Amino acid sequence: MVLRYTMLDTDWEGQKIVRPKVDGMQPKRKPLPLKKKIKFWLLLVANLIIYSLVLAFWIDEGKNHILELLTANRGMVSGIIYNADEPCAIVYGEVAHEGDMINGYKVVKIYKDKVELEKDGKSLVKAVH
Repeated sequence: MVLRYTMLDTDWEGQKIVRPKVDGMQPKRKPLPLKKKIKFWLLLVANLIIYSLVLAFWIDEGKNHILELLTANRGMVSGIIYNADEPCAIVYGEVAHEGDMINGYKVVKIYKDKVELEKDGKSLVKAVH
């Protein structure tokens, strides 16, 4: 369908009016280069992933899982000396036994390859790094 308009060359104030094209077609826009399209989609996907992770971790009030991840708990448990009678582990550079408190973490149980810790009622299992 072709639309045609009847207009005067000037409007009421004496300014020129831009007339639409007679055939009703708009000029074609140049397509975006492939690099720009890829960058756009990568940024969009990255933002969606980040926002969904933030929502997933912060949706539970009172639980600060992101802080646990960002404080890089790697190296938190650097060694385990396992003995069935009295196991001990090196947590934050200090020797700890079951029931000890180190940096706000309570050592709940020491296994041969991991240590179960607790902080603010949340359980955390860390392997030796």
